[in-house]
Amino acid sequence: MGNEPKLRVWRSEAIGEFHHVSNIAHPASKFLHQSLALCFIEQGAYNVRHCGVNYSVGKGALLIAQSGDITSDDDFDGKSKYRDFHCAPKALETIAEEMGDRFRGGRIFQSPFMCDDSLCRPFLRFHTKMDSKPSAMESSSLLREFVGEIILRYGKGPATTLKLGNERGPVKRVRDCLESRYAENLTLEELARIANLSPFHLIRVFRKEVGLPPHAYQTRVRLNRAKELLAKGAPIGEAALNTGFFDQSHFTNHFRKVFSFPPGVYLKGLTSSSNYSQDR
Repeated sequence: MGNEPKLRVWRSEAIGEFHHVSNIAHPASKFLHQSLALCFIEQGAYNVRHCGVNYSVGKGALLIAQSGDITSDDDFDGKSKYRDFHCAPKALETIAEEMGDRFRGGRIFQSPFMCDDSLCRPFLRFHTKMDSKPSAMESSSLLREFVGEIILRYGKGPATTLKLGNERGPVKRVRDCLESRYAENLTLEELARIANLSPFHLIRVFRKEVGLPPHAYQTRVRLNRAKELLAKGAPIGEAALNTGFFDQSHFTNHFRKVFSFPPGVYLKGLTSSSNYSQDR
């Protein structure tokens, strides 16, 4: 049972397609890549031919293919495990434009492989979070933070993205919006228009000023509002839906992650201390 072939696929038209693959042996085959593709080897061995050169890679390697590349791979040993991401062409183009670069038809990276932990670990976080059904705003933010960062750090030419400066006015407008419209499914693009910045630039200046990206800030606001409702006697499900969470399970997961205990425990704590009065 432990060696059964497994394949998970999830995709977003606006972002791309994700795979998580285990125990699948690959026969020799060729692939034409239509956009940026990244594959992280979690376990096993992988042989690949790229631009006429043969490579053998194993655990911890990150393979990179770019638009127009043809790669050949074979000899997964049948016990391999890997994650890959195929970025939607339009998404990559949009991010490059927001950064001020023009990579249309060109190569972003010089090397087809990167084994640097400083890139592999962010890729794993990005891949894993995108499997947790993030909101539209969080998905856009995760994509820009990851893809934008690897272009900045590993692109073959220096990126011309705007330098971060004093953006307190735009950031304040976005914070005010998130705090007043916390229950709405706002998009990153809407917030960028409010700030009069590109989505990529907004994420960077907001994180620098606040310490969190916009989607995470909105989640904290929602959780604080939900706690207030719980303290006033609202059921958990009602508090979840009234503050913008998909359902009670989604709310509980975020509540536990931020506060270290689930909302049910919080309610019991409120009940056990109900005889205490702050007015005494």
